[in-house]
Amino acid sequence: MAFPAPRAQRLQSLARADTGGVLALGYASMRGYGLVHPTVNELRLGYADVRLRHPISGDYFSAGRVRLSQTEVANTDAGAGKLTLGFTATLGWNEVKTIAGAMLDLEMDATTPHPAHNEDFVLYHTEAVEASGFCIHFKLPHYVTFNSGLDALRRSQESGVRSQENSGDTRHETGDTRIVTLNRLRRKCVSMLAATPPASTHILTQPI
Repeated sequence: MAFPAPRAQRLQSLARADTGGVLALGYASMRGYGLVHPTVNELRLGYADVRLRHPISGDYFSAGRVRLSQTEVANTDAGAGKLTLGFTATLGWNEVKTIAGAMLDLEMDATTPHPAHNEDFVLYHTEAVEASGFCIHFKLPHYVTFNSGLDALRRSQESGVRSQENSGDTRHETGDTRIVTLNRLRRKCVSMLAATPPASTHILTQPI
């Protein structure tokens, strides 16, 4: 999908878009975030022939009929002195989708930062097949990804423990209580033993 999308590509994307996604973005604009309140000029529900070309004779024939919905909306642009139009058509009788889709078509060229005015955002996030496929893939095994995350977590924890053990001057202040690490206490005892004369070593036989 290329952006900015050609007109035909935009209409094709809206025709196959997810109804819930189109309605959610369209409704967000209707409620005032996009400041859009257009007029529905035309709303049609009908049937259309599916015409195919015969591979041998080259003549066209009808393979059947399908239901179609289409909506055209218009909004006044007082600043530009003109009307702006939006249009959407889709398979089936789905009035709400075509109304919301026509409003999105009307808004996607606007410059305001609302998500419904961003063509890339609207067309990608209402693409039902791609969105559902990406969402459902999370139920597949992700052992390699998860294990690599665990390995990184273990290395980080081990590195933190080693740095804490090697830091003899690490102190934690909690109110008036000063907690000195065990390694610092051990080194202090060793230095006391080394500095004390031999005649006084019996004093250090008492528990510390």
